[in-house]
Amino acid sequence: MKPEPSSDNLLTCPRPVVLGEFLEGRLAPETMKSVADHLTACLPCAVALDDLDLQDSVVSKLRRYLTHPTPALDPECEQLAAVARAISLEPTGAITSSEATRTLANEGRTETPTPRQFGGYELIHRLGYGGMGVVWKARQVRLNRLVAIKMIRFGPAAGDMERERFRLEGEAIARVRHPNIVEVFHAGEHDGQPYFAMELLEGGTLAQRQRDQPYSPRAAADLLHTLALAAQAAHDAGVVHRDLKPSNVMFDANGGIKVADFGLAKLVDADGSQTRTGDILGTPSYMAPEQARGEARAIGPRTDVYALGAILYELLAGKTPFRGADRAATLKQVLSGEPAPPPHFDEAKPRGLAAISLKCLEKDPRRRYPSAAALAEDLDRWLHDLRPKAKLPNPLARARGFMRRRAFLAAFLGVCGLGAAGSFAGWMLWNPDAAVEDLERRLARGESVTLIGESGAPAWSRWPLGQKISMVSHPADGTFQVHCTDAILLELLGDPRTDHYRFRAELCHEGETETGLSNVGVYFGRHSHPSPNGAVHVFVQVAFNDIYSKAAWAKNLNAMNPKARVPVPNANPLELTAWDCGEETGTATAICSSLAASEVVQPHGENNRMWRSLVIEVEADEIRIFWEGNNQPVLSVPTGQVEKSLQIGIAEARRKNMPVSEVPLAFVPRGGLGLRVMKGTASFRNVSVEPLAAH
Repeated sequence: MKPEPSSDNLLTCPRPVVLGEFLEGRLAPETMKSVADHLTACLPCAVALDDLDLQDSVVSKLRRYLTHPTPALDPECEQLAAVARAISLEPTGAITSSEATRTLANEGRTETPTPRQFGGYELIHRLGYGGMGVVWKARQVRLNRLVAIKMIRFGPAAGDMERERFRLEGEAIARVRHPNIVEVFHAGEHDGQPYFAMELLEGGTLAQRQRDQPYSPRAAADLLHTLALAAQAAHDAGVVHRDLKPSNVMFDANGGIKVADFGLAKLVDADGSQTRTGDILGTPSYMAPEQARGEARAIGPRTDVYALGAILYELLAGKTPFRGADRAATLKQVLSGEPAPPPHFDEAKPRGLAAISLKCLEKDPRRRYPSAAALAEDLDRWLHDLRPKAKLPNPLARARGFMRRRAFLAAFLGVCGLGAAGSFAGWMLWNPDAAVEDLERRLARGESVTLIGESGAPAWSRWPLGQKISMVSHPADGTFQVHCTDAILLELLGDPRTDHYRFRAELCHEGETETGLSNVGVYFGRHSHPSPNGAVHVFVQVAFNDIYSKAAWAKNLNAMNPKARVPVPNANPLELTAWDCGEETGTATAICSSLAASEVVQPHGENNRMWRSLVIEVEADEIRIFWEGNNQPVLSVPTGQVEKSLQIGIAEARRKNMPVSEVPLAFVPRGGLGLRVMKGTASFRNVSVEPLAAH
């Protein structure tokens, strides 16, 4: 066998001799895949490969043979037919020269060929191929089931290294039993051709899906959570994938996610013969720095964590973190470049996910998540509207690192009065989490915090529900005002850091968009749960209507129809209700279950700007509501009643055949809290949270 080309040859366009050895299948399996990946992205090399006519090339011999076919019984014909079967990926078996000619002539066409026998399988059509392997759609004759058959691309002509790599791929997949990793049914050899049969995946790849329809941040996080758990299962079985990327994430017919193509997998407990130091394996845009440097011993589970972060980055930013003009340029960026900082993401992309992605993409493996399970845990926190443990990188620290690597530029900026601290001071302003982190630190120390002052905007906020149908403003008195056409939740604090707290707010109900249907209030104990149709929020709210009089409505109705005898309330109710509602309208029924109500609200009508005072005391076992400065609560319910009430509401919805979300209903007081407005306008001021001592 000819000497293997060095890994340097793969950083630029391969030389003609390397392309010739690629055609002959004489390169190491890892190099075969690298050259194949290069050919898919480099048109000049693809054209050169097509035109190549080396004297010792099997393809050139086959071309000459096909130009002057010889009788089917000729020994040369038999030999070249065997080569044709290998190169054209035909199963072994009787084949004539004319059949070989038709097979090669049909390469690249879309029509389905006649099924062919391959041991106990019937090959239907080719699904795809790479540098070393080819995958066929097939039918297992005995069980009459459709499967995918993977075999070595060069068939019986494959060398020992290719066969060993193929065997290791099959072993890697067979080691891992997980619903999100492609399953191997059987491995064997037929007429000298190694193969394994695995489940058939016909739902396309993530690469195809993200081109057709961009992923929302929540859908991206949910998908990466699934992939991280699958990667952890592989790592627990001693398998590192080493080539995680969108084209290797596939979907079954039902949309189920599957990690596929373990062709470059590393078995952690195997000897070092799998990969030699200096070999650069993987796809550059998803390759960790230790892979780009060819450090075989440094490759481990955190290498896959890096690739998962690159996939998440691509789903959020619409591009891979690193992509140069060619393979060499991309590898250089991987080794020394920095991904675009989170401020350059689309503003709609949550920065918590950006922080998770960038933690995965740390150059030093020790600064990444320690495991794929830890990554999944942080994604789960974000999916439940909890702040992830990952922090966005400090721009000033990043700037100092940049300056250290470029001493001349640092000196120049210093002379100009543009030192790193000055240059990046404004960049610190884009990180809104700094405010809420400060609030939560103070709460953890037992201090009270102000979320909205006498005037002005909230110290921190986010929109779990209704941002697109809302408008915020400041009336003449400078207070914070919200106007909406439907239901909204505006969160002021994600975590009060305790189950025991006092939540104060002053509210002014100023207008209705639909008469009698508006209300304003606050909510607390909110937890978000992922579901197929978006987030589902479970929370408790206190709300009232200070404009439309239910007593006046009842009196008018009774006057028009004395037989109606509608009860006339003393006042409008202050209502304590439990909610289970979806993020997207129409995807699930919004369950609103009344916990308690008290007729204490004497409505003042529109434009009177009457301020109301609410105090909610939340304990692990009880909720108490105080109204307008009264020392005694007007409402009091045990926290256990929340779950019971929601269960009753969901059971009633099911009886009516209404769609409901399957999420946990238990009320956990330590959760998000904020403002609630329904179809109207309201102003808020003097909103605060005070930790209480546990009883």
